[in-house]
Amino acid sequence: MTSKPSTTFHGVQVAIDVAKLTHQVLLELPNGQRRALRIANTKTEIDHFVTTLRGFDLPQHRPLCGQRRRLGSLPARARA
Repeated sequence: MTSKPSTTFHGVQVAIDVAKLTHQVLLELPNGQRRALRIANTKTEIDHFVTTLRGFDLPQHRPLCGQRRRLGSLPARARA
């Protein structure tokens, strides 16, 4: 018998609505819990958000809409 690979995603899913002044963020944790965040478009706020995401110690999530950005590109946008 052949084994089926697991299709269950065990990471943190992140949806970000990027705007000029603040960004709306929705996190879905591996346990199914959702957290909504509002992040100001400042280097300090974005650095804190990146630290929070890296604290989950999970691999990078798959893009849902075909756009993939590394976490390092967010602080560069805040400085602009």
